[in-house]
Amino acid sequence: MRELLHDLRYGWRMLLKTPGLTAVIVMMITIGVGANSAVFSIFAATLLRPLPYDKPGELVHLNGIRKQGSFQEQPFSYPNFADIRDRNQVFSQMGAYSGTSASLSGKDGAQQIVTPVASAGFFETLGVKPILGSTFQREHEQGQSAPVVMLTHGGWQRYFGGSPDVVGKTMVLNGELSTVIGVLPQSFQFGPSQSGEIWQSMRIKGWGARRNAFWLNPVARLKAGVNSQQAQAGISALARQLEQQYPDDNAGIGVQLVSLEEKLVGSIRPVLQLLMATVAFVLLITCANVAGLLLARSAPRQKEISIRVALGARRGRILRQMLTESVLLALFGGTVGTMAAVWLVPAIIRLIPQVELAAMPSLQSLHVNPGVLAFSLGLSCLTGILFGIMPALQVLKPDLRQELQDAGRSSVGSGHHRFRNVLVVSEVALAVVLLVGAGLMLRSLQQVLNQDPGFDTSNLLTLGLALPEKAYTDGPKQQEFQRRLLKEMQSLPGVKSVAAVSIVPLSGSGNTSRFDLEGHPKASGGEEYEASTPTVTSNYFEVMGIPLRAGRFFGSQDTEKSTRVAIINQALADQVFHGQDPIGKRINFTYTSELNLHEIIGVVGNENVDRLDARMQPI
Repeated sequence: MRELLHDLRYGWRMLLKTPGLTAVIVMMITIGVGANSAVFSIFAATLLRPLPYDKPGELVHLNGIRKQGSFQEQPFSYPNFADIRDRNQVFSQMGAYSGTSASLSGKDGAQQIVTPVASAGFFETLGVKPILGSTFQREHEQGQSAPVVMLTHGGWQRYFGGSPDVVGKTMVLNGELSTVIGVLPQSFQFGPSQSGEIWQSMRIKGWGARRNAFWLNPVARLKAGVNSQQAQAGISALARQLEQQYPDDNAGIGVQLVSLEEKLVGSIRPVLQLLMATVAFVLLITCANVAGLLLARSAPRQKEISIRVALGARRGRILRQMLTESVLLALFGGTVGTMAAVWLVPAIIRLIPQVELAAMPSLQSLHVNPGVLAFSLGLSCLTGILFGIMPALQVLKPDLRQELQDAGRSSVGSGHHRFRNVLVVSEVALAVVLLVGAGLMLRSLQQVLNQDPGFDTSNLLTLGLALPEKAYTDGPKQQEFQRRLLKEMQSLPGVKSVAAVSIVPLSGSGNTSRFDLEGHPKASGGEEYEASTPTVTSNYFEVMGIPLRAGRFFGSQDTEKSTRVAIINQALADQVFHGQDPIGKRINFTYTSELNLHEIIGVVGNENVDRLDARMQPI
């Protein structure tokens, strides 16, 4: 211990003798260790930390899978969810959720907020217990039941100031009084819900009760002793039974099980792994740079070290002393780097779009924790050893006479030249790898940014609005509100034109419908198709800058009393009509048992509904 303290004091004095060089080395270590600590914080929270639920390894997410068509993955309908929940033999618990929004009315007016919907058993499946009140029950799902909600801890604080008697109080959601029945714990977060502070109970009525209306995302917990492969086999068999039992609605639909963790973080894993590898390369380059500086710093000391060895100093003792200096440098730089990481982690998280951040609950309110501090400490020590070991090994040269002669001529020995060459080659190799990787990423980014979404994005703004069903019960009332809203927005200064659409392009959400061609019904062996089916105002295509390829746009002649009409995009025309002229042909939407014919009046260019890197879908 005495020798260690002596080495620390001696090392500190040596560092103070060259303050400029010491400052440069500390700054370089700060960058390397700080970047690694910040990225590791995010990496660990996302990929290494288990989900904040009871026994998260037992939780699976159910995806509906279409065996054919343009829309391979889809949610569940409520009847299909209920059948699987009640008839399966592999799950101990099962619930479902769906993301939506609602209008919250208060003394300061109304606001549009995210209000995810959950079924009975959803929170029990996750193993989440309310801190106040109770969770949703089956009776709450009846279409005529009074609406009830649960609050997250943040919603409880925001809307009721953390009042302990919040259970039983009401909120006005979509024009209806909704009763608060429970409060969720502060630790609860669920990514796909987009972090709503108010959870609504599922209420099954209207279109939501149809077997061909797919809008629910089931989550289940495996039974004890059942692995994922057994569960997949059991659910696939049940899906085949439902397909045979309900061929009109479930034809070609299967079920795929994925772990809930994969559902939440699967899309971000490759990005984080690439980022972690990148900062690791940065750290290696830092080590090579610092080793080169220490080598230059140690050259003038070769005479001193050679004399000490000649006088009987143990080589291991000198090696330990020099490593102590490098580790001391690394710890000092690592401390500053960790302090930088404390600031850097929130800064990185703020750069993540809110929609993406909502799918990663572990990153919300993330900070550098003791585990990361331990990682930074170990990383600093390892860094000190890595960049200090090779310069320190130079003192173990056996030819003291040659070393003293080299030192007397103020020259650097051939061993130094060899080591310096190794450092230079290593730095260049690592830098080339980083440069090539950065170039490829920039090229990919450029391709994404140059991707034509199918519409003119310049000066284009969007807003979302959902009307309360209680106040706007029918189509005429909704259309009148929309007409007045668009008229008043059109009169705002700086507004050139206004239109409305039910599915905003590039939003990642959508509504699809199945249809067949007139004269080729399914019953006679015809093919059934599927397409995204947004509803638009008549000037939508002009406002968006979507070109007309054939036929005409919607016009004033297209009313409720006229022939039902539709416009299709080029992707659908290519898929269904194979080069034939689709104008005047009629399609029949099959989500009702009655004939639901629409005449095609126009073909427009493709617009990207989902995301820039996805293929154009039929609309």
